[in-house]
Amino acid sequence: MMLYSAELFQMLAQTCSPLAQPSVHQPLILRANSAKMAVDKMLRQTNNAVINVLLKLASGSGGLFTFDSVCASFCADGNLTYFSSKLAMINGQSERPPEGMDMDDGRQRALAFNLSFILLTRMRFIYNDLRPSELVNGSGRGMDNTQSCFFKFASQYGWTAADSTTPMNPLSDEEKAPFIERVNLLKHAQPFWDPRTVDYAELVDSVPYIGEILLDDFKIKKHETYDHLNENIKNVLHAFRDDANFMIVCLVQWICAQRVCDERQSLVKSFIHALEFPHQLNPTQQERMALTSAACRRTLDDLSICDRLRDPRFTWIINCAKRKLPTVPFTLPATNAQSSDAEMLKQAFTYARQQAWGSPNVLQLVDRCNKAGVVENWCMVWLSSMLKLSTNDEMVAAGELCLAAGVMSPVPCMLSFARSITEYILERNVDFGCVEPKALVSARFLVHCLQLALHAYWRQQKEKLAKPLKSEEIERRRIKTEEDDEEMDEGNPVERSIQVIFEKFLRETRAGHLKVLSMLKNYVEHSKVFLTLWLLE
Repeated sequence: MMLYSAELFQMLAQTCSPLAQPSVHQPLILRANSAKMAVDKMLRQTNNAVINVLLKLASGSGGLFTFDSVCASFCADGNLTYFSSKLAMINGQSERPPEGMDMDDGRQRALAFNLSFILLTRMRFIYNDLRPSELVNGSGRGMDNTQSCFFKFASQYGWTAADSTTPMNPLSDEEKAPFIERVNLLKHAQPFWDPRTVDYAELVDSVPYIGEILLDDFKIKKHETYDHLNENIKNVLHAFRDDANFMIVCLVQWICAQRVCDERQSLVKSFIHALEFPHQLNPTQQERMALTSAACRRTLDDLSICDRLRDPRFTWIINCAKRKLPTVPFTLPATNAQSSDAEMLKQAFTYARQQAWGSPNVLQLVDRCNKAGVVENWCMVWLSSMLKLSTNDEMVAAGELCLAAGVMSPVPCMLSFARSITEYILERNVDFGCVEPKALVSARFLVHCLQLALHAYWRQQKEKLAKPLKSEEIERRRIKTEEDDEEMDEGNPVERSIQVIFEKFLRETRAGHLKVLSMLKNYVEHSKVFLTLWLLE
């Protein structure tokens, strides 16, 4: 390795080794950035140098910790997809054997494909908001790795059966018949391919057939024979020990896309047991298997508990520190059954406010309320929690969080917020006027709600008008009833809500209530721009 770059060897060793004690303490972020710069330099060199880079990233005392920190440094610069596209290019070039290849070239090709595939899968697991096309092509227009087997496999198999694009009908016996003998070889820990001439794209294409046959064993056999089946799975994984570990992560991804059933859960448990207690391996094979296990173990743990609300992938600094973000209580099955809807929504708001962002599982809970037609449930709980805060900065940040979550269904959510905060202001038992921050924040929040609701409504109307109508839609509009026409003549719901709110404030102002006057003073100051936009609409 030092023949190719002494600088790279030193930087990666400092990043991954806990025993490294530099004379001057250098923060982990800076060490990861130095290693990233060395990796970037080496990725422009020959294939042998690149393979040595992959070996160093995926092995040693750091393992994936080194790789994750380098990825995080690329991500901090906005160049993560540049790095992933380089790995995808290496992976694509190693798929098929070139003509006139000798034994050493075959080993190098197997090593390059195996490591690049596993590292790309690791990136996909961590940065799961990246589309497969972004992962393999990066931001440059001149690169196209969409013909690679990694891209095709990643595009077909998602995190759940609902996310996958492959047909969910099981394969027929005729389709599985050619692969039964191959799977039998795997069950005896023997590979069925020649590593010197194998087409790795064809090997990846065989994953669904291998997975179906293994799953069929758990459907046919009784629970008493599961020990024998567990031994078969251990042998299958052992057959991939020499530079074919990518097949293990492919099988795990295939399992993710299967419907939840007892047989699938038993297969998941067998995979976990086989990775924890593998057969005897030499040091090199142990490193590869440790890399594979680390790349897909968390996904297997999620599958073992049927976790449909996946925790957000960690930010890179927390990942480098090997710390976990706090678990959201309402995502746990036990507490989910014991907590009321209001309590779950309150916990979700508190969690999101403390983390200063709405994580996917929090937004999923909000989305469920929206789809169930009970927008008021989460809007009232979140707004009540916001109004209980005591400082101006806290209320402003909480209000922005409410507005951001409300954009998922803008018109009903913003109108619900506007109605709720209006009712809160007009309550007789709330000493509202003497609390200046609350009046200021509430006025600003109400203006933003009405502005977003009106903007979203008109945008929806423009999209409907711009969308070409089908013949059925034209016929449906032609025979629309008079009742529907009368409802359309009444105006849009946002304007009606604004009118109702203005009338309520007008009545309270005429009555001389000080708290309303205090709020209206701030409301008028913040609503000048909004009123101008409203009149322009």
